[in-house]
Amino acid sequence: MLELVLHVCYKGEWKKPTTAGASTAERARMKEIKQELQMKFRTEMGIRVDEVIAGQIGTSNTGNVARRFFSDPEKAAEITGFDEQLIRRFQTILILLQTHKHVDLEAFDA
Repeated sequence: MLELVLHVCYKGEWKKPTTAGASTAERARMKEIKQELQMKFRTEMGIRVDEVIAGQIGTSNTGNVARRFFSDPEKAAEITGFDEQLIRRFQTILILLQTHKHVDLEAFDA
């Protein structure tokens, strides 16, 4: 869910599902947006998002990073420009998925 939010933000201006049809200028702009967001998350929330870590496979997007991201939906929405209410709903879904207890779906729906 963290990566979904980030990638929608990177590509949001063009509303294209992939970068395959993007021009060189659009790709450069997407990269610029990504770097701006990475810097904001590093300075304002103290987390490294979507960065390749030397010597490891994948990115810095770990469960701990996602937990920190979703722990402050207001700040995450402010940085990304993503809908805060949607980030809060993602947070609720993640909490629900992590629980090992029975969940009363009717109560949850209410």
